[in-house]
Amino acid sequence: MSTSSTCIEHTSEEIRFYCEECNVFVCDDCVSGQGKHIKCNKIKLSEYGAKNKQILIENVEEITNKNLPRLNETLEHATKVKGSFNKSVDENITEIRTKTQVIKAIFEELQEETIRQIDELRRQANMKFDEFLNHHHNRYSKLVQITGKVQQQKSDIQPSDVVKFDSEMRKMLHTEHDSEIIPKLEPPCFEIDEQIKRMKRKQNLVEHKKDKEEPNSSADYKEPVSSAKETNSGLNMNEQLTDTNYDENSSDIYVSNLANKGDRKLRALAVHNKDLNYKMIKSFKCENTVTLIVPKTNVYEAWIIGVDISEVKLMQSVPQFTTLLPRIDGEPFTAGKSQKHGLLIGLKNRKTIKLLQAVTGTLRRTSDVCKLVPHINAHAQHLSAICTVSMQEKDKDIAVLLMDYQLTGTKEKGAVIRWYSGKKLKTNDLNICNNVEIENPVYMDECMNGNICITCAPDDKSSWIQLIDKHGNHKIRYPPKDEKFLEKNVVYSFIGAGFLRDGRITILDRVRFRQHLLDDNGKLIKIDHYQNQPSSFAVDIYDNIWIGFDDGTVQLMEYKDGWYEDIEIND
Repeated sequence: MSTSSTCIEHTSEEIRFYCEECNVFVCDDCVSGQGKHIKCNKIKLSEYGAKNKQILIENVEEITNKNLPRLNETLEHATKVKGSFNKSVDENITEIRTKTQVIKAIFEELQEETIRQIDELRRQANMKFDEFLNHHHNRYSKLVQITGKVQQQKSDIQPSDVVKFDSEMRKMLHTEHDSEIIPKLEPPCFEIDEQIKRMKRKQNLVEHKKDKEEPNSSADYKEPVSSAKETNSGLNMNEQLTDTNYDENSSDIYVSNLANKGDRKLRALAVHNKDLNYKMIKSFKCENTVTLIVPKTNVYEAWIIGVDISEVKLMQSVPQFTTLLPRIDGEPFTAGKSQKHGLLIGLKNRKTIKLLQAVTGTLRRTSDVCKLVPHINAHAQHLSAICTVSMQEKDKDIAVLLMDYQLTGTKEKGAVIRWYSGKKLKTNDLNICNNVEIENPVYMDECMNGNICITCAPDDKSSWIQLIDKHGNHKIRYPPKDEKFLEKNVVYSFIGAGFLRDGRITILDRVRFRQHLLDDNGKLIKIDHYQNQPSSFAVDIYDNIWIGFDDGTVQLMEYKDGWYEDIEIND
């Protein structure tokens, strides 16, 4: 690998200095006479090498241990996503071929035309996937090459090599294609029912009627809703749906994938109306109501918190339960995962956040037992929510939301988000701006881009979701106060709201057992319904949604439009 050591402005001159203000390497002509960097702060090349040598080595180690593995995982993931995309396209084509058997030759022409269109869309999508893969494969290879050479030379590295490697690393780490987000392309969907209707209108050539339609493909299909009595729902009698029979012995609590008529006003400003059905991954039953769910880093694993604390693993066909603490001495109201220490719980009437800690067995007790021990001082009168940090940073292990707290640098009190390191030390505070409406917050989640979503659920008011940026400024309120299309008596009772990896927000609502899905701009996409009263909620790092219900059932689900490779559970 070679990097030019000549000046960009004066190509015949060797670089001799580094301009700290313009962040470029320059020659003698640049810093003398009429040179454009004559008034800038400069440092000699030899001094730059000596000053940045250790930093370069540390950066290489960090890239080797963090960036390269993550980039490699992204490449592998992108390859799998591409395969999943093509598989879905193939399945769509197969479905088209099956359904076209019921109609005459006129539809076969339409079929082939549609397949050609889908294949063309597939070709265009694969070009985007290949562009992404080729670009980041190239970055990965060059970073491996650079880091390998630096690691070989380390202490013997020369100043000129520092310039060479540092310049090349900057190009690889700061590029216009610096996003490592895998392209999320929706496979083209052929709506066969609508095509048939269109053909009937144009030509009266279709003689066969379709077989019985699937429920969620019919515009007149009335979805089953709960028969539980609901007050303050804001619905007129002529707006409500008639309950439809369903299998009461079914363990599948989720029954709906579209908003019913009573929620049509809520969907009036939806960005798009495509179906985003849930995919059920697993359902299991606990003895008691689940108060809190905290997903673990391992996929399909979580802590389940109620009157006790249990650990559940769902990778096998039969859920594996382990009771870690048979009874909690206190009432838990918030919980989160410390990257370094494990499960953290906030208890009412306590002055500290508790840590679930295993105590090694003694001679008389061979097995380990768990107990809650003090971890970080945070009085329950201020503590509202514990948040698992979305990005692993050296100085950020967890975040906590404190209400009516002394604001940093002022004499006033307000809402503060405080981050702690893995060593339990406070790293920084974020004062939430006064114009941000925060009241009785019950849940908090952080997005990869630094946005923070706070669930506000006052006892005497309808709930709302407040989204703030990383500086504490207002971004989005859902529902917005000026929502003219909503009736005044439509209420919400939010349990929690969490981010999906693409920035969308999913919200669990006790009222009418609703699950709201918003895009990353806060616009409503759709509302789903359940047959049972939800009690707890969490979104894990794999975009899986954990929901606990009053009867002790816990369901693990995901939105079917997610283009991430599914992890199969053995049945």
